[in-house]
Amino acid sequence: MPAEAVLNVTIPVFNHAELVQRTLAALRKTSQEIPFCITVVDNGSDERLVARLREFRQSGIIDNLFLLPRNMGEACAANIGWQLVNAPIYMKLASGMVITEAHWLSKLLRFWRNGLPVSTLGCVRNLNMRPANPEAADAPGGDPDLSTDGALGRAVMIPKEVSDVLGRWNEDYGPTSVLEADFGARMACAGFPQYCYEEARYFRDAPASGASGEGAQTPEEQRAADLFTVNATLYQLCIRSWKVMPSYEVIDVDEDSRVQLAERAEYMEFRMVLDDCAQTLSHLRQRGIPYPGFEKEFIWPYKERFASVERESAYFAVTGDARPACPTASPSGSGQSGDAVLPGPDTPPQTFALHHDALLMPFAGSMDEFASGVFVNGRCLPDTLLYRGRAAAPCRPQARLKGPCIFGGYMFAHYGHFLLESLSRYYAIARCKPWPLLFMSPNPTLRPWQKEAFKILGLTNRIQFIRVPTLVDELIVSPPACDAATAMTDAQFGALGRLPERAPRAGKKLWVSRSALRGGKVEEEKSLEAELARTGWEIMHPEELPLPQQALAMMEAGHVAGFDGSAFYTPLFCRSLSNHFILFSRRNYFVPFMLDYIRKRGARLDSHIFPAAATTGRRAAQNHSLDVDRVLTVLREATDGPEHGLTSTGRNASSA
Repeated sequence: MPAEAVLNVTIPVFNHAELVQRTLAALRKTSQEIPFCITVVDNGSDERLVARLREFRQSGIIDNLFLLPRNMGEACAANIGWQLVNAPIYMKLASGMVITEAHWLSKLLRFWRNGLPVSTLGCVRNLNMRPANPEAADAPGGDPDLSTDGALGRAVMIPKEVSDVLGRWNEDYGPTSVLEADFGARMACAGFPQYCYEEARYFRDAPASGASGEGAQTPEEQRAADLFTVNATLYQLCIRSWKVMPSYEVIDVDEDSRVQLAERAEYMEFRMVLDDCAQTLSHLRQRGIPYPGFEKEFIWPYKERFASVERESAYFAVTGDARPACPTASPSGSGQSGDAVLPGPDTPPQTFALHHDALLMPFAGSMDEFASGVFVNGRCLPDTLLYRGRAAAPCRPQARLKGPCIFGGYMFAHYGHFLLESLSRYYAIARCKPWPLLFMSPNPTLRPWQKEAFKILGLTNRIQFIRVPTLVDELIVSPPACDAATAMTDAQFGALGRLPERAPRAGKKLWVSRSALRGGKVEEEKSLEAELARTGWEIMHPEELPLPQQALAMMEAGHVAGFDGSAFYTPLFCRSLSNHFILFSRRNYFVPFMLDYIRKRGARLDSHIFPAAATTGRRAAQNHSLDVDRVLTVLREATDGPEHGLTSTGRNASSA
């Protein structure tokens, strides 16, 4: 295999030896000016073809060969090649597709560079938009065509930045093949562009000898199509994670290239939930409810059931969060930016519910996964759980409070989760008398900045942490108005805006820094800040300032910029904004809610995504590296202009 393969071309194979040989022969003859590797995954073909594939591997025609024990389905086979061969870009090539252009990869990558980086590129047989011309990439304004019907395209190329968010092919459908449609649906939900080009420019199909035309849809194919309709609905409603769990895991690959697989135990549990969900959707349609988006008895129970399986899954523990937040992007001259398309705010929920003899179970676990809850008559109240939490097992109370008391929710020491989740019931709490506020928390103490937040919001309630199972005679419970995965209601958004507007000061430019944090940083940010400070930007480290001072600085600056992070939730405390925000993604995506909240406060917002490579750390503490010269270019054009001397980091002014 080429040492620095840019592209992993994976070819799932099941019999049809003549098609396999034509595809491999044509591919191997093409230019290697941009190195790629050829991976073949055999799906239980006859022994003659398997023997031939081994010969190809020994002669170097195939770089990687994996032999599955039986036909596991195209998605499973394609995923094996994707998982076991690491490369920046993955491509699934169908057996029988013959490449006709020697320099296909260099031309397509040059063509793709004119689009947005977090995207896919596939071929289609007929472009309904303007004629696609990859060679137009050499001319100004040449850019890829967007697929008009959401089709992913064939011979699709998928960068690691996309698969890190969406995972790989969905194996729910068994041997049938609707995997491109499923991946395309998740791409559409995430807002990632799906670029395409004319297939005939680079490929032709080699017909199999004796092949017949397409026949009628088999019952198995019909079941797969029906299941895809279910999954597409679940993706759109954010009930099911966009990052899908594979049904099989690799146990071993022996010296003879044979792959040993095992079905994931958690997938079997997941599939039970999925099948039950499909049945429920069928019943809703029979009742004349074709769209379940407004059926709370459907959305929340199934969202919790799916999330519960995902939390227990070893796959998501290794690959990251099961429910990543993703941007909706549109072209920009300097990167990837655009407006987040968010669901409209929920109808303001019923504000209060008074419960007698409520049992509060203390917090057990971490912020990412915990057990807790409020129980009445042995039943956990759904409004007292977060999507990451599960109901604890109720037990005999060890303490008692007479009340009335107010259920505050969960107190988190993470700033973003505090604003979105710990304060999610503020819209209702502010309308109550200052009765004691009861919180469950992994850290049962208030940080100074949390006290400052309560002061901004005018809350004088006594805060009490539940440390042992506690029975409360009278407990007021309100549903949360938002969380880290759900948009904020208008009632909550309006209630949080307590700080009066301040007019921006002309010429003041503020950079909100992450460079002093322990993790979740951009490696080059300190050098970027040195150049910004030289040209009049004020560098603010939010963690070093009182919360009111942070908010004041963001209101008074004419331009506020920085890499995305929880500090940009601080505008929630401001009544309104009239300045300019410029946000840059540090990790190839934005949390859409953050962008929406800044805009709704009245600020003009530009957001940009430049390709970022992960370096050290993991999950929330993952550090990244990116080209900060592009950041400087954006800031120069948006604020000072080139005459003010803002240069690129690491270069003198004459070469900028």
